[in-house]
Amino acid sequence: MLIECFNCGAPLDVKVGQSLAKCRYCDRPNRIQQARTLAQQTPQGWRPPPVWVPPQHVPQQSQPLKYHAGPRLARILIPIVIASTLVPLAISLFGMFAHSIFSQATTQSQVLRGIASAAGVLNAGVQGGRESSPGNGGYTPLGEHMQWNSRSAPEALDIDGDDVEDFVGLYQVLDSSKQEVFLGGFKGKQIERAWKVGPLSDMAGSQHVRFAVTGDRVAVSDVDSVIHVVSAKDGTELRALKLSDRAEQLCANPSAPGQIWIAQVDKQTLMADMASGKTSPARRPDWCPDKPELIGNSECWSLVLSTSLFRVSQCLSPKKLGKVAGFKAEYALSFGNQLVAVGNKDPGTRIPMIAGYASAQGAALWSRPLVESGEPAEEQAPKTTELVDGRLLVQYDLRGGGGRLQAADASNGKVLWDVEVPRSDSGSEASLMRVTKTRVYLPHWTWLDIFDVKTGQEVATVGIW
Repeated sequence: MLIECFNCGAPLDVKVGQSLAKCRYCDRPNRIQQARTLAQQTPQGWRPPPVWVPPQHVPQQSQPLKYHAGPRLARILIPIVIASTLVPLAISLFGMFAHSIFSQATTQSQVLRGIASAAGVLNAGVQGGRESSPGNGGYTPLGEHMQWNSRSAPEALDIDGDDVEDFVGLYQVLDSSKQEVFLGGFKGKQIERAWKVGPLSDMAGSQHVRFAVTGDRVAVSDVDSVIHVVSAKDGTELRALKLSDRAEQLCANPSAPGQIWIAQVDKQTLMADMASGKTSPARRPDWCPDKPELIGNSECWSLVLSTSLFRVSQCLSPKKLGKVAGFKAEYALSFGNQLVAVGNKDPGTRIPMIAGYASAQGAALWSRPLVESGEPAEEQAPKTTELVDGRLLVQYDLRGGGGRLQAADASNGKVLWDVEVPRSDSGSEASLMRVTKTRVYLPHWTWLDIFDVKTGQEVATVGIW
């Protein structure tokens, strides 16, 4: 059986009935009964990748981790046994297994593909443009194994001039030898890729690939410390800006299209004009927050750190909120004059709850359990949330497995819609969310699920496993 390490997300091969397993990447012990199952049965011939890059949803920082085997004695004895007794057999069978996807799996991307293949997940989508089985994924360009980059939420833009919102975002392409990161522009009506830029990095360097939409241009950084400025219409490169180091953050000026602020790993910060290519040293502007909810506000530390780069609302401390009997707020979200808190029932068994307020110091206008009927939610306050234009969006996990996405009216707490998140019973849950005027974008594992913001209807999925 393969489980996911709770700390770094790596696949761990464990035996049925085993209670604990030590991760061979991050060395953290895992309680198997509490871990997420990736495959009920370990595929024949499967072996762990030599290097693992932790995904965004896990606590471990996204730095490459090397695999280390078990006790030294086992590492010595096993090769001796194999060499003395199995070499002839191995030679005779080599040709049979030479093309096996698992015996060839030497990178993280190949391992993930191997798990999926053994589970019957890969199908005609890789060759045919869309996967034929509804539960396994969505759109992928012909001939490509596209996986959405769950560390990044897409941004809306206009590609083709119609009345349907288009979007741009990061994805990786999986092939037999490597996994490379690209930026793609996607048509919102047809849900198909209109253009791509890259490759920009491999997965190990993907944390330095950042992008920002500004006017009719998109700026994206690569692992070689270059900012590529491309046309939002067709992805044509208009200019390239060389940086002193890799990019750490890109912010578009909301009141001056064509202007972006850039933070680099070497702590140098610049203001750049996309039209002229001119740059000048500049301090962080007010319109580019540096994770504001993490400054003097410990209640928001538990949120995924990168969420603040994608969140429209602001995370606030609930300390000054009016008290609600039977409810303990863990954090609050503010958008304009709207204020909603997310927390748990207290005292008693932890049940996720939400509450709305007139102001940060005022009394609660309403409060309720997040799930009032049906299968109960997990006993923890959801972290993947957003408050935009009078709607509170919450992605929550069910106690029995799987997840759902709920929209509530921020003024009275009434449920507007509550829908299942596709394939949420496998892979990993969402840690980011992008909400626009018309759509909700929910990246998780290797998929980007898109929903209608007014009805909750699933629009499409981009990416496959």
